[in-house]
Amino acid sequence: GNPASLITYSGLLEQFFHGSDVNANANANPKANVWLLATWPRPDQIYQPGGHWYGQTLEQAAAVLSNGYKAAATQNRGTAGMIPVGDAFVRAVGQGVADRNPYDGVDGDKLNLWSGDNHHASAAGSYLEALMAFARLTGRDPRSLGSGSVAARAMNLTAAQTTALQEVAYRQLLASQAP
Repeated sequence: GNPASLITYSGLLEQFFHGSDVNANANANPKANVWLLATWPRPDQIYQPGGHWYGQTLEQAAAVLSNGYKAAATQNRGTAGMIPVGDAFVRAVGQGVADRNPYDGVDGDKLNLWSGDNHHASAAGSYLEALMAFARLTGRDPRSLGSGSVAARAMNLTAAQTTALQEVAYRQLLASQAP
């Protein structure tokens, strides 16, 4: 919720990883690719009184986060780019794969992308996050992992859920590359 702070501190982290900051980092690697992982909007901050985005929509909160990460990636030229995980969460909701608001109960045919604290990602949300990172870092289509993905099975996701999340990741990556 604070793009200026995100820009400042992501820049400091990037400089630290690359060794271009004033603090000595013996493990710095100027050739390292530093990616910013744009996180998801938190239901506890949207649907609970006193939350940072209380009264706003999931989409509005996600847009603030996404725009902040895009600005940080643009202004901190040493970063390789941004991985739009939060946008993928919203896409999953919009495509009917995931439930919008875990506080009002999760529809039986939809995934809950958030864990019980409605802050961290659930197994399904973590798998979607991993798909986004996998595809962005390798350049491979996340659907290439297939419905029998070992990671998805380990997270107790069904073949249909796995395929649906892979499709969401694929569609979000396509959308994030569009001008």
